This record gives sequence, structure tokens and C-alpha cells, in this order.
Amino acid sequence: MEYQLVKSRRTSISLQVIAGRVVVRAPLKIKEQYIEKLLENKSAWIEEKINQQILAQKHQNQLRVNGQMWFDGNLYPLNVTNAIKHDVYFDGDCFQVSLKVNKIYPPESMSTAALITDAPMRQRLKKLLERWLKCQAQQYLIPRTENLAKQTLLIPKNITIRQYKARWGSCNSLGNVQFNYLLMMAPKWVVDYVIVHELCHLKHLNHSPKFWSLVAQYSPNYLLAKQWLKKHQHKLQWTL
Repeated sequence: MEYQLVKSRRTSISLQVIAGRVVVRAPLKIKEQYIEKLLENKSAWIEEKINQQILAQKHQNQLRVNGQMWFDGNLYPLNVTNAIKHDVYFDGDCFQVSLKVNKIYPPESMSTAALITDAPMRQRLKKLLERWLKCQAQQYLIPRTENLAKQTLLIPKNITIRQYKARWGSCNSLGNVQFNYLLMMAPKWVVDYVIVHELCHLKHLNHSPKFWSLVAQYSPNYLLAKQWLKKHQHKLQWTL
């Protein structure tokens, strides 16, 4: 079994499966025979982890030719083509992405498939799709939050859209609520839960029983929404 060995002053050995690769972290004096025996004993576990990651990757955003992106709770294919200007159009079944080609990559001499294997071009594709999603978030999340605020009588002072690494929204003691633009990848009923969650923090800036009782009042299916986010949150990220 192929694996990457990382030795250090640590006192114990650990096994990790990262992006389908086996990584062994071990003490400096560990013998390779011991590692190979350990891998043999853990082969079933390792195979299961690799299969899980392969399956998960199939359901992640993939920024490449014949890639895919989450939107409104579903995965949609990315149709990426060379163009003279950037553009993103969602037709309900597929994302039609026009990617402006750098001067050093003339369209007539490089196919789209070859183009997207280039790291800078993948970054350009990512920024283009990010900009599109942020625009969608501005157009949807702010009006929807205002609407739910009127229904719940929980009125924020400000509503802003931003990028978070590990949260879907936030609320502070000043009455400002913020939302992660990646919420546009989730279904609308899950988005409603996140909005209600943050609005309820305007009254209870904690996660006490009173807070969850208030959330349940305005989002009866909040437990299902939490489960959906927990199950899918690792998929709603950018994979280059």
C-alpha cells in the first residue's frame, strides 16, 4: 500500500486519509515494518475512508470542464467555454460559463479542457462564480431577511452578505446580522432556517432553551434544516 510517511518528535502513530491518500504520522524511531503491519491490519478501514472520500468528491463543487456546482440545494453541471468576456448564465438545468481567455492563451490555440487545467484559470473561474453567487445572495437574502423580520417582529439594524469559512451567519449585540453568500447553494427552506436562527439571536444572543423555542416557533422544521447543513456543509465548498 502506498503511503506518505511524516516523522516527527511525536510519541504516538496516527493514520489519516486525505484526498484519497494515506498519510502516516509517526515517531522518529518507528520501524517501517511496524507501519506496514499496521496498514495491513487497518486496510479495511483505510479502504472504507478512501471510498467515502471518492463518493463525497462526486457530490462537491468541481471547478473544471464537465464540472459541477451546487445551487438551491441541487448540483448543476458547469458548461465552460472560451470567450472574449466573462459571463455566467443559469438556465435552470445548467450553468453556462463564458471564461475570458488570457492573452497568452489564444482561444484558437487552446481548448477549454486544456485551459481549465491551468491553476490561474481555475482561480479565475472560481472568482467569476463567486461573484455571481454573491450577486444572487444580495438579491435574495436581504429581501428575504426583511420579509421574515416583518413576520417575526425581529428587526435587525443592518443586513450584510459576506464570506465565512466555518459559519452560515452571525448576529452581534448591535443588532447586525450577516450571512454567508454560500447559502445560495442550499435549498430555500434551509436558507429560511438560517435567517430565522440569526433573527432569533436579536432577542436571545445565546443558544438557550428559550432561543431554540423561538426558532421552532418560526421554523418548525429547523431540526431537519440543521441535519441538511450538517450532512452537506463539506460539499458546499470550493474544490480546485
